[in-house]
Parts: sequence; C-alpha cells; structure tokens
Amino acid sequence: MLECLESYDPYKGAEFLTYAHHAIGNALIQWRMMEESGSFASLDEYKRVRGIAWLYSESGKSLGNAVREYATREGYSEETAEQYLTAARFNRSRVPLYVTVQDEDAEESGEDVTRDDSRDYSAILWNGAQAAAVQAAFEKLTYREQRLLEERSTICMTCGRTSPISERKSFEELAVMFEGSTASVAERAYRRAVEKLTVLLVEAGALHAVRLRRKSVKRAKKKIAAAVYEYQADCDGEWGEIQFDFENSTAEIVRLAEWDTMISNTFARRAIGHINNSGKGPHIEFAEATPFCSLPEHLRSIANCCSYGYDRFYVDVTGEVLVCGLSRIKLGGNVLNNTLSEIKRSSDVYRMFFENQHVPDTCTACDIFSLCHGGCRAAALSTGSWEKAKDPNMTR
Repeated sequence: MLECLESYDPYKGAEFLTYAHHAIGNALIQWRMMEESGSFASLDEYKRVRGIAWLYSESGKSLGNAVREYATREGYSEETAEQYLTAARFNRSRVPLYVTVQDEDAEESGEDVTRDDSRDYSAILWNGAQAAAVQAAFEKLTYREQRLLEERSTICMTCGRTSPISERKSFEELAVMFEGSTASVAERAYRRAVEKLTVLLVEAGALHAVRLRRKSVKRAKKKIAAAVYEYQADCDGEWGEIQFDFENSTAEIVRLAEWDTMISNTFARRAIGHINNSGKGPHIEFAEATPFCSLPEHLRSIANCCSYGYDRFYVDVTGEVLVCGLSRIKLGGNVLNNTLSEIKRSSDVYRMFFENQHVPDTCTACDIFSLCHGGCRAAALSTGSWEKAKDPNMTR
C-alpha cells in the first residue's frame, strides 16, 4: 500500500483502495507464494499454477480433461497446461497449496486443493521435522549471528526462500553492516555462527557432523607428503586419528572417534573423503556397496562400506523393517507393532548379518572383509539368492 501511495493521484477521481486493489491482491498472493515449498519463476507463473490447480480440484474432471479445458480457456498449449498442473501437484505433495482465483466480479476466493492423491507422506513428515529443527536452532542464535547467516547464505531461515547467488553479501559488506568491522572479523564471526548452528542441529538430531584438525604434517619438496588428522564425531566425545600418505594416496584409521560407528566407520570415512578431495575439484566417492576387492588399493580410501543390515535399516511406508530398500530383504517385523530392538532380537536375518553368515565363506576369510562386508546383497540377489551368494562385482 505504501508503494501505491507514492504513485497515487487523488485528482484523477479514484479512491485510494480502489486504485490499490490490484496491488494488494498481488501482495497477498505473493506472500502465499513465499509460503509454498515449490519454486516459481514469477508471480504470474504462480497464478497460472494456482488457476489450473483450482480447476482440477473443483471440476472433478480427470487430469487430461482438466488440462484440455484450461489450455482452451487460457490459450495455452496442452503441454504448457500440463506442466503447470504437474507443478501444482508436485507442490501439493509437499505442503498444502491454496489457490485463489478471480470470479466474475473480480473478487478472490480461496480454495484448498485436496484431490491430489500423490502425497509423499514420508517426505512431508521428514521435511517438516527438519524445518522445525532448523528453525528452533536458528532462534537460539543472536540477532547478529542470524543476520550473518541469512545475508551470506542468501536464504530466509524463517520461510526457506532463497535469493539469487548474485545477491550474496561479501564479507566487506557484512563488516559495514555491523559497526564497521573489518572483512576478516566479519568472516570469523560468520564461521563461528555456522559452527554454533551446526552444534545446535547435531544436538537436535537433525544432522551429523565431523570436526577435523591437523595434528602434524610432513613435507617433501615444499609439498605436503603426509599428515595426521584428528577427527571428532558429532562435535562430542574423544577425538579419533587418521594418517594420510598423499604420495601413495592412502589413508589409515589409527584410532576411531568415540561416537564413530564400529563396523562402517562412517565418520572416519567421511573425514577421509573430505581430506582426499579438498582442493582437488569435485568430490568423488564410490557407491556404498562397492566390493573393495574389485578396486585398486589406492581407491579404497574413497570407497564406502555398506552397513545396512548391521546398524542401518530401511522402513517402508507400512512400517515393515527391511535390510535395505534395494534388496527388499525383510528383517521380520513392523515398527508399528514392536520396537526395533525387539525386532532385531527375534530376527534370524539380523542374526545372520551380525554373525556375518550372509556372505560367502571366501568373503569372511578375506583380509579386507571388515572394509566392505562382502559387497551388496541386492546385487547378490540378482544372481538368484542373497544368502551366501557372491556380489557379481567381486574379483576374489
């Protein structure tokens, strides 16, 4: 309304609210657009998405008929109309999409699109829980820390909207915003804010984190040839230790951090992957279940061990507990009826994994079995059976 007031001329005869009616309507719709989880190129595009969503919801017609009617009425191709409806349905599967359309008297009516039967409830619950955790952690920061994170990251931590990267504030600009400090002071303040937010999110269980610090370094011809790093799992507990030989591209876990996983060494392997790829272009790592015997020794440090069936499991939409989503091997229980601990205790499948009876004897006798656990059970299943079957990618 204030923006309209600047250009309003009372001598032209129109009342101010009549003059500002269109702008007010657009402002309300734009506010709603900012609440949606989808990304829209413009307000006009968002209006078109809302329009076809309302038509599809209220007409009771099939998707194809709704697309054809909207395309004919608005003068778009059916392909374009279908894209708009797809955008509406995708957005609706994540958060409620309320549509507001103009009736014949130019009044707006709000309707809730409730016909979409393609909601991904697991995504809704997961994204909602994560968003709530991030907001709760963000609110514990000081005003200065909040501004530093939002201005540097070009994201609104309240609604999740992002701005173009071109609008990202430099550390020099951030320094001017806060009492004329230097760019280096602003950068240190920003990094402390990131660290504080990370710790809060880890405490809330919203993410996992690895802290790294270099303990010692060995140089050869002015280049770092080897180094020892300490790492901490989830910002707490005793530090672990990893030795790197950069000349031979190898890494050795000397000591596990206190909260690292005993079997898959998840945090240590993340730390190794980060160090090996720092400053060397894109991050590269192998799929989780790559058999290590199929890899040259110098590549094993960037490969991952699959821990599904040991300390990770997959729960489908019915609550059924599976070893993993690829193999679909059932553990033999449902989290809606029993706790995971109870299911594991009574599961013969879990016992097989725990005792390493699910892989061929040649694997358990292998000197690197502890690194890869015999490859992928889903891949082994493709040969006919997952029990005692070899991953077809194995070379031993």
